[in-house]
Parts: sequence; C-alpha cells; structure tokens
Amino acid sequence: MTNQAGGTVNNDGTINASAISNWTNDGTLTGTGLIIGDFINEGTFAPGDSPGVHTINGDYTEQGTLEIEIGGLTAGTEYDFVNVIGANRTVFLNNPTSTLVISFLGGFDARVLSVGDEFDIIQYTGSLAGTFSSVVQPVDSPAVFEVDYTDDGSVTLRVTEVVCPPSNSPVAELIGADVSTKNRFLSFTAGDVGRIQAVRVRFVSLPRPFDLWDGSVLWVGPSSQVTEAGANVLPTEGFPNFTAATLQCAPFFADLSSLGTIHVFHEGIVPGGTYELAVIGEAGGTEEDCDVDFEGYFSSSLAMTTAIWGDTVLDLSFDPPLPPNGPPVDVVDALALLERFASVASAIIKARADLEPACLDLRINVSDVLASLAGFAGLSYPFTLTAADPCDSTCPNVLP
Repeated sequence: MTNQAGGTVNNDGTINASAISNWTNDGTLTGTGLIIGDFINEGTFAPGDSPGVHTINGDYTEQGTLEIEIGGLTAGTEYDFVNVIGANRTVFLNNPTSTLVISFLGGFDARVLSVGDEFDIIQYTGSLAGTFSSVVQPVDSPAVFEVDYTDDGSVTLRVTEVVCPPSNSPVAELIGADVSTKNRFLSFTAGDVGRIQAVRVRFVSLPRPFDLWDGSVLWVGPSSQVTEAGANVLPTEGFPNFTAATLQCAPFFADLSSLGTIHVFHEGIVPGGTYELAVIGEAGGTEEDCDVDFEGYFSSSLAMTTAIWGDTVLDLSFDPPLPPNGPPVDVVDALALLERFASVASAIIKARADLEPACLDLRINVSDVLASLAGFAGLSYPFTLTAADPCDSTCPNVLP
C-alpha cells in the first residue's frame, strides 16, 4: 500500500498495513496516529500535529525526509518524535537518501536552549541501523544540533553549541521601587560579567516632530566619565563622576558589566518618548559571530519612557494632554536646577538636570533653569530635528 508522490495523508487515527507487506509513503505523512505494520518513508514524514508523536507498530525504514519541529524540551507535547513499538523492531536509516530537517515551532524562543539539551526524536524497543545522510539545521538558529545514534533505544538530537548565547536584558535605573525617568537621558545597567556585548536602542514612539524617527535603531556608543560639576564636562576634583554615552549608527561591543549605571543621551532622546533597549552578545569571543539583524540573538527588550518636558524632580510620566488644572511641572523643578547649576552637593544629578540645547552640552547653566520654567509655564519642547535621518544628525560628540 502506497501514499503516492504528491499526496498528503494526515493520520490522526490508525493505518493498518499488517495484512500486506508494508505501507510506503511517497508523498507527505503527518499526524499523531498509529501505523500497524512495517512503514517505509520515501517522501516527507512530519510526525505530529505541531508538535506530536506518530506511533509505528512495526519496522520503520527512513529513506526520505523526516521533519522534526521543536518548541520545548518535552517529547510529544513540545517537540515531535516517532515512537516505534513492539518486540524486536528495526529502525533503518538509509544513509544515501535519508534527510533529517529540524525546525522551530512558531513562537518558540530558541534562546532558552543550552548546550547539552537533548531531544529523543526516534524511540524504539529493538535495534537501529544506519544514519541520516544529511541533517538540516534550523534557519537562523542560535543552537547547533548533532545526532547521537548510540543504540540505546533512541535517536537523539543534542545541542552541542549555542552560537550566540542569550544576554540578560538591560535593567532600568530605579529611585526606590520606581523607574527613574528623565527628560533627555535613558539610565540603565547592562552587560553580563565577562562578555562583550552591545546595546540597541529602538525609537518606538516620539512626540512630533521627532516621530519622523519612530522605528529607527541606534546603538549605545563608547562611554566616558563626566563630572557632576555643573559648568564642566571633564572630571573635576572634588566632584563625583558619572558614566555617560551617546547613540551611534553602528553597533559598539564592549564589556558593559563594569560600567555600572550608564546615562545615555542623544538628540532623539526627548521628553515624552518611548524607547526599547535590548542587548546582544558576542559568540566565541568575537562579536562578528552574532548577526545583529537576527532578533533571536537579542535579549528581551526593556521599555523605557522619558519624563514630561521640564520635570526634573517628581518622575511624572508623560501622558498628554496636560491635566486640566495645569502642567504637572512646578517651581520645585526650577529650584532643583538652580542647585545643580550652583553645584550643591545634595542637588539632583546632571542627567536629570541637563535639558538643553537640542544637542546636549553636558553642562548646567541658566538656560537649563529657563527651560524648566518653560515647562512649568506649559510651553512645548522648543527643539526640532537637525536631520531627517538620525544617522545624519549634526550634533557634535561632546563626551571627553
């Protein structure tokens, strides 16, 4: 009995071939059913219903293509397998023609896989002969699989290498239990100890006219130490420093774990914006091994927002339109800026106080105080884009 080439059979019941010599598939066979009798696959055998187990009570000969989908570590419910039952059954893999094709189920995050993870894709109670002639790895997979043919009752897929190991997500700076939102900076920690990694920043939703840059992707660039002294940028004796970085168009890989909190600024980091940050790491010691165009190599994203224009103290979220009883920015914000301008030891940090110009200068002056007062007065953010594309920004790099 034969399923002809080009035909498709979804067997979720029973195919009884015990009264004939065998059942041969020259087309496509899927499903979670049972085959009674010997089975020869010369076409495509895709056990399960994404995923599932197909049972064969007879000998199994594979000389076509076996397709296995993986969506987790549990056989039958999270990945496909073939279960060959009965006494003294033989599994024969015809080396010249048999192919194993591995793929991931939709929605499966392959970044959870680790070296040593195993998948018993063929289970049997008798004997095994032969090997697959070729093994097709999943497309854009961070994991590399090999097949173990040890005759111990199963043909096993094993993860032997994770090409681009998963990275931990960035962590937003907190004040108490709340995220520390700022007007012109995104503040976070990132990086896994001993790894070379890069941070991607995606502009998700910016207020007009900056929404022209929505969807754009930039990268955190090299960092520098900047003084908290209001009028200076370079480290200044008697004042603490903080780690600052700006954004650039090309990925920048470094050991981020030693930097502590990173305060990132850019022309496109503006009040009322929403951003997504994600980390990608190197593989085998070189960042070139990790394809920055493949989303599966990135950490899960950290969503961050910036504060409403002029709010430097209260961490108020941006929720336009303004409340009916007036703007949520008050004179406290301006006074806090005056303290930072005067370099008072207890003043708010520079990353909270630096509001202007459009291309931040990392200095606190009277213009920043006036900018906060403008927010108090309900005036809109006064700056606009310097270029239609963030990679064409004309802002100078003011980092030391």
